[in-house]
Amino acid sequence: RYHALDVAKYRAAQTDALLVLGIPEPDTGGEQLAIAVKMAARGVKDLIIWGADRSFDFRVFERLRILGANMPFFDQVVPGPFADYVGLDNRAALEALIGQAAADGAAHFRFLTRSDLNVDTNAEREAAFLDIMQKIGTSFDIVRLPRTAARRAALLRGPPSRRAGNSGHRLSPADRRHGAGSGRFTP
Repeated sequence: RYHALDVAKYRAAQTDALLVLGIPEPDTGGEQLAIAVKMAARGVKDLIIWGADRSFDFRVFERLRILGANMPFFDQVVPGPFADYVGLDNRAALEALIGQAAADGAAHFRFLTRSDLNVDTNAEREAAFLDIMQKIGTSFDIVRLPRTAARRAALLRGPPSRRAGNSGHRLSPADRRHGAGSGRFTP
């Protein structure tokens, strides 16, 4: 299995392209914007934006586009009409995952999400999850975690049996026996 960065490095080497990564710390929209502006000011014309959240000033990206920068947005943040967007059909993905889990006998679903991010695809996945839960009439809960807690929970949880949405997962029989998932919404 290849890591996305390994694939990008390989493709860049094949096409004799220069691969420059700007990884912000902390990973916020403002920091990403600063890196994009710095790269564009230094002559980088092709940027792939994997937006951390919607906290950056889209007017700056729109201006960079007008000045000739090619910058498709990838996965999390839908930029609007000034840039291309590459992403998943979140609804279809959730319908397939949840449909199979329900067919396999899942009776309760939990949706884990990072509460501290304003990300378009998170909202899409959550809306799709709620719609699907309403359609199939099963019990569920939504748990909102800060970004660091979401990472920690994913590590502690171990390999999931079924995932839904933003690190959401079908509860295991052991979780159900121990009272997890009461059908409540946890802000």
